[in-house]
This record gives sequence, C-alpha cells and structure tokens, in this order.
Amino acid sequence: MIRRWVLAQEEILAKEFDSHKFILTDQRVTKREEWQRIAKQSHQWQQNSEEFFAVPVLPVKFANGVMSFPAPFASFHSENAQCFGEYFPAGNRRKAVVILGHWNSSKESYNNLANFYQRFGISALRLTLPYHDQRRPGDVPLAHGLLSADIELTINSIRQAVVEVRRAVHWLLEQGHQDIGIVGSSMGSMVGLFALCHEKKVSSFVGYLSAANFPAVVWQGSA
Repeated sequence: MIRRWVLAQEEILAKEFDSHKFILTDQRVTKREEWQRIAKQSHQWQQNSEEFFAVPVLPVKFANGVMSFPAPFASFHSENAQCFGEYFPAGNRRKAVVILGHWNSSKESYNNLANFYQRFGISALRLTLPYHDQRRPGDVPLAHGLLSADIELTINSIRQAVVEVRRAVHWLLEQGHQDIGIVGSSMGSMVGLFALCHEKKVSSFVGYLSAANFPAVVWQGSA
C-alpha cells in the first residue's frame, strides 16, 4: 500500500515538475512489462556496449566554421535530428580536443574555452549535446531530452550523445589531427567518459565536476 502511494505521489510530481516527459515521449513506458523490457534491453546493452555505441556512416558537412552531420538515431523532434559543432583550428594541426559542456549549458561559454585552446596551439571542436542550444525544441524550457525522469528517453539520448562524440573524433582525424582529447564538464564529462571507454582513437581526457554515479543522477536528480 505504501509503495503504491509513493509511486502515485512521484507520478504527480513528475507531471507537475517534469511534464516535458509527456511532451517528448509517446507515453509507452507506463506498465510493468515495459519496465521489464527496458531492464532486459539494458542488461543486453551492458553485455555488448561496443555494438550499442557503434558509429554508423554519418556524412559530415562543414561551412563557415561549423561542422554538422545527421543524428545517428531517430529523434522525437526535428531540432535534435542534426548534430552541430563549432571548429576552432590552430596553427599546429597535430593536437585537437572535443569540448562538451554541462547540462543546459550554452555554446557561448564553451566557445570561449575553445578559443583558449586555440590560442595555445590546440585545435578545438565545441560539440553541441542533444537537446541543447539550437537542438532544443521550442516548447521545452530546459534540455530535459538528454536527462529526465523518462528513463528510456535518457538512455537513448545518452547513447546518441556518445555516438556523436565518437563521430566528431573521427572527423578531427580526417582533418589531419593525430592526438585527440576530450574535455567535458559535468554532464559533458560523463558523456566523454563513455566515449573514451569505446573510442580507442582518443588519447587523453579531462573531466571536471563529474558525478561519481551516473544512474544516481538520473534517479535522484542530483550529482
């Protein structure tokens, strides 16, 4: 009885304070069998994460300092169907970093960080995370598409982010860079760590303000 009451209260709070989840999804994940399906799939993905985070063929366009490519998976919103990254080339083409911001960050602040690396001779690619900046739907106030109470959407969005980081690393290699690093802040550091574990072409990683337990961030809403 108590368990049912707690779950009911959480549902009320979710609708009041996390209502975007009812906008972003088709409300499939509401029954016990659906949760069991997600749990089963998650176990399978953990056993074969290389396939889960595999990079499909994604053609890249580059114009006016911005590289872009199609999102690796279907999205609920057209705004999130394209990945963008601003490129800051340095004179020394050997080293480069992919910069990933924190949850709900704006691209302007991390463009400043990219400029910093550029001034010190390291090329930088500031990548936009899913549901951030121009990838955020107009009817969603925050970047909840990447991290929310909707477990299935969160799993799919984190997967998308990691695959996009890997594709960005490949693009930097195609530009002639040899030593590729990832710099991530908070949520960006967690995404970067997943990418680091699955992308052998990344030679260095810097993460700060990272959460020690990513599932706890999703479940409890705090780092």
